[in-house]
Amino acid sequence: MSQHLFYGLKAEGFDVVCLEARQVNAALSAMRNKTDRNHACSIAQILRTGWSSPVHMKSREAHGVRALLSTRKALLSKTIDLANEVRGLPVKTDSQ
Repeated sequence: MSQHLFYGLKAEGFDVVCLEARQVNAALSAMRNKTDRNHACSIAQILRTGWSSPVHMKSREAHGVRALLSTRKALLSKTIDLANEVRGLPVKTDSQ
């Protein structure tokens, strides 16, 4: 989801930075009054101070290749599972 938001906002001309979720979560967990407004202010403060490092966003092509590879892996796994299932079925011979 972040990939689509990142490239969509970039295409509209916005300056977009993706931050490490664990670092931001650690900074926000120290807050007493947890509201959306306070979170937005805290995230803006994190960006201003440079406390959190930006995360590299992979290209859409890289995400597409990754999706194809994971789909191939899932199909291969299912194929192997089906082959093993068929191999495990009892064989009926003519004498039975």
